[in-house]
Amino acid sequence: GRGFAGGRAPVPAADALAATQPPRSGLVEFVVSPRGTWIMLLVPSPKGPPRLVLKAAPLPTAKLKTLAADFTRQVSTRDLSFAANARALYAAVLGPIDAEIAPLDQLIIVPHGPLWDVPFQALQTPRQKYLIEEHAVAYVPSASTLNALERRARPRPSRPRVVAFGDPRLADR
Repeated sequence: GRGFAGGRAPVPAADALAATQPPRSGLVEFVVSPRGTWIMLLVPSPKGPPRLVLKAAPLPTAKLKTLAADFTRQVSTRDLSFAANARALYAAVLGPIDAEIAPLDQLIIVPHGPLWDVPFQALQTPRQKYLIEEHAVAYVPSASTLNALERRARPRPSRPRVVAFGDPRLADR
């Protein structure tokens, strides 16, 4: 792969990225643009290539931004009327991949744009549970960062080292 150039990290291949994920986890990355929001899910497979799911969010970007801001404000101000927005935001950003994430233990979220401030743990699933009740939730700023952090944390193979001691008096004999 290419190194860091111009302040940008190289984009790892899906199979290399999936290899860094814990078992039974899914990497969920969002791309929010004026033309719409895309949801990408990468699930490692113990046998064969990883599974990549790409879906479009059902809400226009402007409505998604408003919903995300309203929900975040409600949670941060302890407004107990956040349940409707918690369900609506789940439907917008995780609903399209609900069936694919159901069997997973952990979701690794890569937020984008207006989703950076969203407390995903407080979203409500169609099963009337908070997301955190169904999945452990972790955040990373990018897929490249996850890959780089995993490589740093991986133990490096070390060369064997030898320490030898001798009696210097025996060298003259």
